[in-house]
Amino acid sequence: MNGKKKKNTITVIAVAVMLLAALAVLLMVRGLPNFSKDKESKEEKEAKEQEVSQFGVLGEWQAKDNEDYIIDVWKDGEGEFHAIVNYSEKEDEVYFWEMSGSWQEFQKGFSYGDCKKTRVTYDSEGKPTEEVIYTDGEGSITANGDSIKWKDKKEKFGDKVTFEYVGEY
Repeated sequence: MNGKKKKNTITVIAVAVMLLAALAVLLMVRGLPNFSKDKESKEEKEAKEQEVSQFGVLGEWQAKDNEDYIIDVWKDGEGEFHAIVNYSEKEDEVYFWEMSGSWQEFQKGFSYGDCKKTRVTYDSEGKPTEEVIYTDGEGSITANGDSIKWKDKKEKFGDKVTFEYVGEY
């Protein structure tokens, strides 16, 4: 009996060693499991930022058919997205739309509800005069393959314009 118990003990130890070795290999390949909620949310943020940068939303964009439209899109340190659209038909007059919002994964872009539209005119000496037209514009800026679309709910001003990437900041 003593020999049989010794043989069984050796088998159990051998199986345990093989299981520990398999677990060690698995941990080396897949990494340690993450049980920290803070670490998970940080990883989720990094994944979202990576997707946004893969998307190419950040940077400067120009209308495909009209060089008078430009959108600059950037993100601040708190995760808010910001954009300024500028449009000019005349040399002495420029319109600006300034907006900010949070990334909306389902629409691959960001929505805003605080858009401020301003008209800047320049006199004969180049001195600017600023007139705020409204501060309650709504809409979105979304990625569409290698271009972005500006949906302006208040005036529908940007709805027919598709913007192409010009460059990064």
